[in-house]
Amino acid sequence: MSNAYDSISATAQALRDGQVSSVELVEDMVLAAKHDSTNSVVRCLEESALQAAAQADAQRAKTPGLHPLHGIPFGVKENMDVAGVETVAGSRVLEGRIAPDDAAVVRLMRSCGAIPTLTLAMHEFAHGLTSESHWRGPVRNAWDRERYAGGSSGGSAAAVASGLCLVALGSDTGGSVRVPAALNGLVGLRPSVGAVSNDGVLPLAWTLDTCGPLARTAEDVSLVYEALSGGSHRHEFGLDLKKAQPLAGVRLGVVAGLDMEALEAGVLELFEAAQDDLMRLGAQIVEVSIPGIDVAHAALMLVDLAEPSVVHAGWINTNAAKYGQDIRTLIYAGQTISSLEYLQAQQTRQILARSFASALTQVDAILTPTVGFVAPRIGETSVTLRSGVSETMIAAALRYSAYASAAGLPAISVPCGFDQDGLPAGIQLIGKRHCEAGLLKVAKGYQAGTSWHRRRPGPVA
Repeated sequence: MSNAYDSISATAQALRDGQVSSVELVEDMVLAAKHDSTNSVVRCLEESALQAAAQADAQRAKTPGLHPLHGIPFGVKENMDVAGVETVAGSRVLEGRIAPDDAAVVRLMRSCGAIPTLTLAMHEFAHGLTSESHWRGPVRNAWDRERYAGGSSGGSAAAVASGLCLVALGSDTGGSVRVPAALNGLVGLRPSVGAVSNDGVLPLAWTLDTCGPLARTAEDVSLVYEALSGGSHRHEFGLDLKKAQPLAGVRLGVVAGLDMEALEAGVLELFEAAQDDLMRLGAQIVEVSIPGIDVAHAALMLVDLAEPSVVHAGWINTNAAKYGQDIRTLIYAGQTISSLEYLQAQQTRQILARSFASALTQVDAILTPTVGFVAPRIGETSVTLRSGVSETMIAAALRYSAYASAAGLPAISVPCGFDQDGLPAGIQLIGKRHCEAGLLKVAKGYQAGTSWHRRRPGPVA
């Protein structure tokens, strides 16, 4: 399917023109999933998807003007309920749990005519950034099968990037959509908390969790986000994507004193080149000050340890042996955090949100790297950065994604090129609360003037 159509909009046009049917799309997706080499597919919903596809084809034949998502198959992260399907969030703790109803995000996609076809692997309970499972093995990167796909929405990213589907749903707490999007060369959107319903999504940290799409293009992500949010786009910039400078008039902020030593040399080069591209496309880049940004990571980590320990308080007492060792360690660590520490972290988040709000009165979005490194090799647990300092993978991966999560803001990762080994990296745009449409406009403008999203992973050796 991926070789035939570049985007949802192109595939929707092919469906309208009768060049392909929804049944054929689902059949292609199922066939590709059966030969998946990324370990991203948990199960194919073949029977129900083919039934829905046949209904979509019949409806299209007699009803003009259907939604662009009508008849498009999509992937679902395994922490999101699909009615009648085993939904276990990547954990043996929940084996046998059958979802009673669709999660709200799945229901909203169905209401537009989209067809859930695959459930996709993830880091256990979304509590990690490698998507390596102690009982299923690792999800493998679409560009190099010996490297991690990132997480926790690693299956969603690998499935889209390797051509199993055009779009997949993920969830993002501290970076779980944006990190795998960057490591697999995709666009991934973290909406503002509350912009998209979490109903029917197994929680990780309730004050941080949100759901968002991963796709190759910002246009596709925009289509899906509109469906998930009920069309509540706000604060759109008036950009003309056909002009040579589609970002003319857009002001982007770079943070004064941002730690660039945390970047690999190749990623730093790509980030600097992306700034040049953004200015070539008409954007103005200015320096902004964000007091407190240096403690965003610490505040996020405290909350992202404490809240899951509450969510898992019952299960960990009765099913500890079924958890992966890494998740048990994190949950037990969360139990040691005092109420004072938790409340101080939440207070820090409020202060940081005010700092970002002030900076965002001067610019349309804040620009940072998404992740400071390209996809690590499977089995690696730490990353050596340009400074020569070695950090745990989870700490290093969250360094930049923590800003939006801790401040409760929307953010989007957009592919910005490939390093000397042909591995992708991404830039991150952080916007005002509930101004996802503005971020999507900038991402579209950037993609209109670059071609990174048109590259595809080569054949698997």
